[in-house]
Amino acid sequence: MSTGEGQRPLSRPLVSLVVANLATIILALLQDWDVGTVIFIYWFQSVVIGIFTIAQILTFPAAGVRASGGSRLWGGGLLPDLARIALPGPGVWLVRLVLAGFFAFHYGFFHWIYLIFLAAFGFLQTVNFGDPDLILACGIFVINHLYSFIFYRGKEPGELTGLKEVITQPYQRILPMHLTIMLAGFASFAIPFTSGWYNQLVLVFFLGVKTYADVKGHVEKHRAGMKREN
Repeated sequence: MSTGEGQRPLSRPLVSLVVANLATIILALLQDWDVGTVIFIYWFQSVVIGIFTIAQILTFPAAGVRASGGSRLWGGGLLPDLARIALPGPGVWLVRLVLAGFFAFHYGFFHWIYLIFLAAFGFLQTVNFGDPDLILACGIFVINHLYSFIFYRGKEPGELTGLKEVITQPYQRILPMHLTIMLAGFASFAIPFTSGWYNQLVLVFFLGVKTYADVKGHVEKHRAGMKREN
């Protein structure tokens, strides 16, 4: 199955991602969520993306680990020879563990600072963390990314998707998403309307742009695997 002129395949995980975003928009409208609640949901989605990126690093094909090489990973800087260790098993796992640990620390620290930023600017003050609908929205994204991880596992060979791309793609994907949502947040502070259809219209617009950024990031990440699938 494909979209457009057949150049952009429409995979089942992509459809589920669109459904997950649409479900969040519908819940936001029905429950009259403020921007802070929506921002937290997408912050949580970013954390989930990071968790499954770690899983992808730890399960990256051994041939792809050796083919990537340290120089291609870090431009000849950090760990220049680690990926070329001759030991077929332990060497590959050492590379996976080191890179997964590095990514977990860097990505996790980024999201911790981001969460502090959200709290400092008051975005989280009105979030009801015990709201069943909030938990449902977060759970939908967990299911979506778990399904995507299982679906694409083994379908994207290491020679087409290198370790460097696996590590950098989450940032390329989430930054446009969160810039969009943060704009919605600051717009909600700047606009004198705090409720009603106008505020909902602004929210839907920004969530639609966020959904587009999310889908685009997904397509860019899995382009090789989707071409093979279709």
